[in-house]
Amino acid sequence: MSRNANLYTDCKQCGKSFRYSPSAKRKYCSALCFHNSGAGKFTIGHESSSKGKKMPKISESLKKYHSKHDSWNKGKKLLNRSGENHHFYGKHRTDQEKINIGNAVREAYKKIKKTHFKYGSNGKVYPANWHEVRKEIYKRDKWVCQECGVKCFSKSNPHKDRIIQCHHIDYNVDNTDSSNLITLCANCHCKTNFRNKDYWIDHFNSKEAICQI
Repeated sequence: MSRNANLYTDCKQCGKSFRYSPSAKRKYCSALCFHNSGAGKFTIGHESSSKGKKMPKISESLKKYHSKHDSWNKGKKLLNRSGENHHFYGKHRTDQEKINIGNAVREAYKKIKKTHFKYGSNGKVYPANWHEVRKEIYKRDKWVCQECGVKCFSKSNPHKDRIIQCHHIDYNVDNTDSSNLITLCANCHCKTNFRNKDYWIDHFNSKEAICQI
């Protein structure tokens, strides 16, 4: 050790004194020394174990497959659509055409948004009236989980495992019939999504049948 033992130490490879952080516990002054010492054999500069070796030959079955199945673009010339070959080269849209295109895109987006929308982090597309439908189911079931019987709360409540959620019995998000929907807490809803779905479909359908009796 030289100078202050807390800030300087000697490199195990070249013996050079270098500054280091005590928490890092470094033993080498550079990556080169680390590699030369043999400890860094998988770092930069390490030669691949397959260097100089020939790649394995292609199997006979794969050769036969390629001999019978030609590539889709074999013998075809790819069209060059850049520059003067582009169909819109040298043309410009008028201001009115730009306005019409923008209006058409907005109208198409409105139609999609009215019929379906993405809800939650699962990426599934739900009907546009899903918020109203599930609230009706919560009222019908009196904000109680129909599996474990606990009182459920909204997302703002600290009881994360008792957050109220609406479950589709047949797992079809487009089927918003009241007989296909049931109130569950977040804990029970998680079980239905990560276990045997056929079991849960039969389980909730039998529960609905009992309630109707």
